[in-house]
Amino acid sequence: MAAPGKFTSRKEVVTRLLIAVFLSCVPFGACQDLKTAPAEKEALLAFRGALHDQNQLLSTWVQSTDPCLDAWTGVFCVKDDVPQDSDPGFLHITEVRVINHKLGGKLVPELGNLTALKFFDVLGNLLVGTIPPELGKLKNLFSLTLSLNKITGNIPEEFGNLVNLNRLQLDENQISGPLPTTISNMVNLQHMHLNNNSLEGSIPPEIGVLPVLVHILLDNNRLGGQLPPEIANISELVILQLDNNNFEGGIPTEYGDMAKLTKLSCRKCGLSGNLTDLERLSSLAVVDLSFNNFEGSIPALTTPNISSLDLSWNRLTGSIPEELPSATSLQSLKLSNNRLDGVIPKFVDADYTHTIKVLDFQNNSFSFVSLAMVVTAVNQRNLGLRLYGNEAICQGLDGLVETSHLCDPVERETLGQSGTGSKPKGKPLLVNYRLKSPGFIFFTTAIYNYFIGYIANGLFIDRKQVDILSWQWQPGPRLDMQLLISPSKGDFNKSEINRIQTLFANWKIRNSTFYGPYELLDLGTWDQKKSLSAGEIAGIVIGSFACLALIVLGLLLVGTLRGRSRLSPAEKRRRRLMSMTSTQSMIKITGVQVYTYKEMEKATDGFSEANQVGRGGYGKVFRGRLEDGTIVAIKRAEEAALQRNTEFYNEIELLSRCHHMNLVSLIGYCNDEEEQMLVYEFMEGGTLHDNLSPRNAQPLSFEKRLDLAIGAARGLVYLHTEANPPIIHRDIKTSNILLTDKKVAKVADFGLSRLAPVPDLEGVMMTHVSTAVKGTPGYLDPEYFLTHQLTDKSDVYSFGVVLVELLTGMPAISGGKNMVREVMQASNKGQLQSLVDPRMGPYSWEVVEQFGKLALSCVVSEPELRPSMKQVCGELEGLMSSLPGGKGKSTPSPVRRLDISSVAMTKSMASLFEDLESGSSPDPSFPPQTPDGQFASSSLTGHSVALASPHKQDLSPR
Repeated sequence: MAAPGKFTSRKEVVTRLLIAVFLSCVPFGACQDLKTAPAEKEALLAFRGALHDQNQLLSTWVQSTDPCLDAWTGVFCVKDDVPQDSDPGFLHITEVRVINHKLGGKLVPELGNLTALKFFDVLGNLLVGTIPPELGKLKNLFSLTLSLNKITGNIPEEFGNLVNLNRLQLDENQISGPLPTTISNMVNLQHMHLNNNSLEGSIPPEIGVLPVLVHILLDNNRLGGQLPPEIANISELVILQLDNNNFEGGIPTEYGDMAKLTKLSCRKCGLSGNLTDLERLSSLAVVDLSFNNFEGSIPALTTPNISSLDLSWNRLTGSIPEELPSATSLQSLKLSNNRLDGVIPKFVDADYTHTIKVLDFQNNSFSFVSLAMVVTAVNQRNLGLRLYGNEAICQGLDGLVETSHLCDPVERETLGQSGTGSKPKGKPLLVNYRLKSPGFIFFTTAIYNYFIGYIANGLFIDRKQVDILSWQWQPGPRLDMQLLISPSKGDFNKSEINRIQTLFANWKIRNSTFYGPYELLDLGTWDQKKSLSAGEIAGIVIGSFACLALIVLGLLLVGTLRGRSRLSPAEKRRRRLMSMTSTQSMIKITGVQVYTYKEMEKATDGFSEANQVGRGGYGKVFRGRLEDGTIVAIKRAEEAALQRNTEFYNEIELLSRCHHMNLVSLIGYCNDEEEQMLVYEFMEGGTLHDNLSPRNAQPLSFEKRLDLAIGAARGLVYLHTEANPPIIHRDIKTSNILLTDKKVAKVADFGLSRLAPVPDLEGVMMTHVSTAVKGTPGYLDPEYFLTHQLTDKSDVYSFGVVLVELLTGMPAISGGKNMVREVMQASNKGQLQSLVDPRMGPYSWEVVEQFGKLALSCVVSEPELRPSMKQVCGELEGLMSSLPGGKGKSTPSPVRRLDISSVAMTKSMASLFEDLESGSSPDPSFPPQTPDGQFASSSLTGHSVALASPHKQDLSPR
């Protein structure tokens, strides 16, 4: 008998070897006996048939090939990973990953036949339509990612059948309806990312039975009702993010028992009550409960991990707990716009060994601050100490040059900036990666370095192979990054690329409570066999035309060389600049002159201070005289405002097409000697701001003010509706409305403008443009400030503030008080006439009253309730026609007349602005009521920020 482990014959050895070879090759198609299950192949073909794949990125998905054997793009069939209940006679698809391909189309019911599927990821496409209920049949599904599409409809009840689902990511779509109660069956769910949709109803209490849920991201929806206490039963919960919803009541007492909760974010949720139960949350690191109606005292959070606490814009009273400065990990403390008083504890000393970056105490009634902390704030650039609106403190600092800036108002801090890593070696992978709910708000050097190690460890590579090309904060806040993953030597092979992509896409990198959940937005490879993208093809075509243009220019140059030698140096430089414009950007800019730096220098007497007439975000503005005697305004870009040539010429080309009698005209530009300048017509009448000033010896009559408002409105109507493409100004203010010598109003300063939303490729009109906030305190649309979503109604808000200034003769912010609020309150009390500028002479009260109500209709909280600029213009023209002797002076626009007979705000809106003035005591009669019991209007409407001026002056006409 043969010994154990010995083969009895040569035949047995051969037989076993053949079996081993057969078993090892079957899953990978080397042996062609097995193929993909027919129903699964047909499901993918049906899916592709419903997609708009203009770039043929799924060209391998065809009937004549096999998904598993022929490696269809984004399709994976993993060995030894097939569920037991699947047919063993076929290969089975376990993963479909088609991310950031910009595929249009929709999901199809046939996808429910992928019975072995574990990962389905179509993030970053253009999918529309609803989610097929048939996806609920995928009982083996581990991760479902439909993020960053345009999917509508409800979440199917059938999702309750996905008992093995670990990750549900439907964020950044247009999904509506309620959260289905059947989610209680998803007992293995850890990550619920449903943010940035239009979900409605209340959060179902059934969510509390999910035992392993780690992340709940439901921010930016339309959820309401009360927060369910049952959420406290989720013992593993780490992140609860519910910002920008419409809940009622307070935070349930039971939430104080969530021992592992590290991030609680309920910004702008309509919540009330007190916060004492938060003191029991021992693991908290980030708390954002701003823009709510919480009352009572500040909780004494002494957890060692607390890094960010934002309780601004509530109704908190009392003093700052003495325990709070002992939080050694604290980076940011924001307590602005409450009713706090007493002494500000010493959070930092002269040694400044703490990590604190922001201490925001604005608009409270604090009476004392440590001198050591003030000195530290002056000496340390990294510490932002904000004291504006605390009258007792600021009076003590007033007049001290070194400390006066601490009492200046701060609109918004910069949460981060783009960073640049070192130049990589070899051919790296470019990974677009985003932290969706990080446990920090400052990307410090230490966190940066730790993050490099975190990614390197997760990918099982050396930290020297990881770099961060760039990063930027996005609303949320979320941290978007571009990572460079370099090969250790040579170039990455295909298997290594697939390994890294799988680790990212399938969330194999270990979870981190500090960095929070992440998502892979894109991963670019250096595969030379990859077909050219549409952008690359377009680049080749444009490049070919550019080369052809250069050849033609070269031939013309030979023919004109002798004539060129006789040109003046200035003309030679001018022609060279024109050549740059033609060859570099391929743009023909007609009707715009090109100037050299020397010509601009001569026109302004060397950019002398005597010729400087202003300064803005773009740079200094000079009065200049051209060689032909024309007086112009020259805007000279500062270094921070310089643009790349393509961007600069694109803006010039856009501005050159804006022709309207109520817009300041662009005459020319200079892009020479590393300088960029814009040349405009000079407006002899100055700014509207200056003309409203008491220093103006000739006050503007009401009729003239109305005429100027009509002119500015017509200019904005042109930008919004007639410019091609439409333009949103986003910095409308009285200093950006200029007057001619004949007092004709013209809108100026397009340096901050943005293109308005336009229809996408499928004809869907976008509702807004997402952008970093730009504008001027006092004029800034609060909804735009909070959401970063820019619409034409943002300009309407700013224009409404301009109308308030025309009515009152006072700046938007006067003596620390917001004039929009003052006018609203006066209007609701029937006392609007008390704020009318007495310097504008006789007027018809009926017309002035309608003018005031029109202004207030422009600054209501909800952008959708504001009129369009075209409607505003029509109303103004109608008012002009109704003046005595004014009929026929203006031609009213054919627009629907607005009902501005009653402009009032709700109690919740008004309550946000109680006791904003420094040192004021709570007023039991606030908010003021009109005789019929309606609540009076408030300042910057809705859930917004009151931005006040650092200048101390009486609330009186200019």
